Amino acid sequence: MAKGTDGLKYDLVNQNTGYEVSKGTTPANKPIIISATYNKLPVTKIADNGFADYSMMTEIKLPNTISEIGNNAFKGCSSLNKIDLPNSITTIGDNAFKGCSSLNKIDLPNSITTIGANAFSGCSNITILKIPSTLTKIGNYAFSGLSNITNIVIPNTVTEIGEGAFAGCNSLDVVTIPKSVTKLGYFAFDREKVVFPEGTYFVSYKGPAGGLVFYDKGSESNGWRYLEAAPASSETKKEWGPYKSINGTSTGIGTGKQNTDIIVKALGKGYAAGFCAELSINGFKDWFLPSKDELNLMYQNLHRRSLGGFDAEWYWSSSEYANFYAWTQYFNSGGQNYFSKDYTYRVRAVRAF
Repeated sequence: MAKGTDGLKYDLVNQNTGYEVSKGTTPANKPIIISATYNKLPVTKIADNGFADYSMMTEIKLPNTISEIGNNAFKGCSSLNKIDLPNSITTIGDNAFKGCSSLNKIDLPNSITTIGANAFSGCSNITILKIPSTLTKIGNYAFSGLSNITNIVIPNTVTEIGEGAFAGCNSLDVVTIPKSVTKLGYFAFDREKVVFPEGTYFVSYKGPAGGLVFYDKGSESNGWRYLEAAPASSETKKEWGPYKSINGTSTGIGTGKQNTDIIVKALGKGYAAGFCAELSINGFKDWFLPSKDELNLMYQNLHRRSLGGFDAEWYWSSSEYANFYAWTQYFNSGGQNYFSKDYTYRVRAVRAF
């Protein structure tokens, strides 16, 4: 490769086995060339913040010795319109190309395994994005704001897609998530444009009954793995019950169904638990009133992220506190308290599957 541009700054890394490079005193009025070696050692990394906010730079050439592009390496390089990533790069750091709004194409080589948070966020002129088959992790908001891309294929090597990874990619067609993905962050895609493999579900995305999944315990046991909240349209207001002790209810995750059965047996179907037990939504009839801890999961995993269509009111749980009282949760502040069973509060059913 040609001699590197004068003025670049090189610093030893990796226990003095190679160099990282940054802009130093290099002028940005011509293409920048990075040498493959410096002092007879390979140049392996674009330094963290190496060329950040170098807004007049339009082109840079990287050698095939570079394995890592550091955090914020080209952040804010708004005039950068040409960069070829060599087939030696394995890691692209957080914010590496954030705000490089003049880039209209980026070829990600089949050597990259990790793309960090916000790596290409705001690169709004990119129209074609091909995700390499070596990639395993896509960071939070990695490709957010790429509003002109219309199609992507997630390879079956990817195991994790971070929160908001493709948020604001408004022109995207339907995206199929491969079975290899075990973690999918909130708002990674527009929910209406995501297709999952059969039997695969993620927190904050649709469940089989049309509600939102709000809990995944990681594996199936006792006949269930996920908890799904009923759609907001199913909500009502009910009393918990009369002043009568209902022995045997619990507060833990996974106890709401048993609680509901106990309550309905004791009080009949005219109260909050009975309403849930009688629900039929999209052919599913296995609904129940959530326990105290299950109700809190709905608040934490859905409502706090403005999901699920909850009101900022008190909601009943199926967990009794004492003869006259049962546990509730305030979906304004998240606080939990116990109130008289004859109060009328909101009721949102859930199901386990």
